[in-house]
Amino acid sequence: MIQLMVGDSTQALNFQKNIRQYNSAFTFASMGATLATPPGHGPPCFRICGQIYHRSGTLHPPDGEVPVFSQLYIIETNTALNHRMCQTANKSCRDDLMRSIQQVMEDCCPCIKAYRHMADIEKYEMTKSNKIGECRISSIQLHFRTGNYQRRYNVPHHDEVAMIFVGDDVAPPIHRDVIVYPRDHPLHKISYMSANCDPMIYPLLFPRGDSL
Repeated sequence: MIQLMVGDSTQALNFQKNIRQYNSAFTFASMGATLATPPGHGPPCFRICGQIYHRSGTLHPPDGEVPVFSQLYIIETNTALNHRMCQTANKSCRDDLMRSIQQVMEDCCPCIKAYRHMADIEKYEMTKSNKIGECRISSIQLHFRTGNYQRRYNVPHHDEVAMIFVGDDVAPPIHRDVIVYPRDHPLHKISYMSANCDPMIYPLLFPRGDSL
């Protein structure tokens, strides 16, 4: 990854030119803000009114919609790659480079392991529900930990990134800043103080889930 950022190969030059697109293709959440376009004429201007915020979605997209962001990490690898390359914003990105970055992320990112673990538990609960003839499965939630010292030495370790709770009568502990539901829930707002914010928004800078 470092060679892509500082090298001068064909791949590195393409990566450096389109680094924002590559990062957006692998991010776990979306950025949001209220835009206030200045009146009158002049050069293009990106002006934000108020605070920038980041939001994460559910494990699965709504019916009829294609998966985006973290939802791409729980589906088959080639299918996820095709979804990333089919996005208009990624038309200048290289297929081989996108595949290489995807492999690096899958090998070392603890957030991906957490999402896939949740997907496995959901499948298990669905299978168990079908066997006993119940109409619905137990409630499943993925909770990311905040870290001991927010914004100061708050690197989340691999075994401390997240935990999954199953069961309608199980109350998860407090102080969890990112919560993921299987489906049919609104976007969840991530606190800018969260230890998970930087790794989830800038995965190419923090591929191992570490933070500032």
